[in-house]
Amino acid sequence: MHEQIVVWVEKTIDQDEFLTSLEVASTDPENENFINLRAEGWEVSGHELMKGAGQKDPMFCVWFHKDGKTQAIADINISYSMNDENELKKEGYEMIETNLSNFGFGDMNLWTRKVDRAR
Repeated sequence: MHEQIVVWVEKTIDQDEFLTSLEVASTDPENENFINLRAEGWEVSGHELMKGAGQKDPMFCVWFHKDGKTQAIADINISYSMNDENELKKEGYEMIETNLSNFGFGDMNLWTRKVDRAR
């Protein structure tokens, strides 16, 4: 299991830069969690050390989309337990279904909270 993952978030007031959707995926085309969303206009982000080059390196990336119309992602969070999940649900977060344990990380899920756009 990998020690940690760090997700960097850049906040902006430029509505053209607002992310509207996120998906987590494997970078390995042979893995059941591999996806390629480029044809649908999505972009991919990932660290060089998370492309599986080394024997113990994870194969993990995040796909994101900016459609300019729907609600925007305002915040990202992680749940480690059912208590965390219940609290995040109360706060209006939505869970990304694929558990991060599928990529060699601990048993946790990524959550996003969306807000209405100002336009």
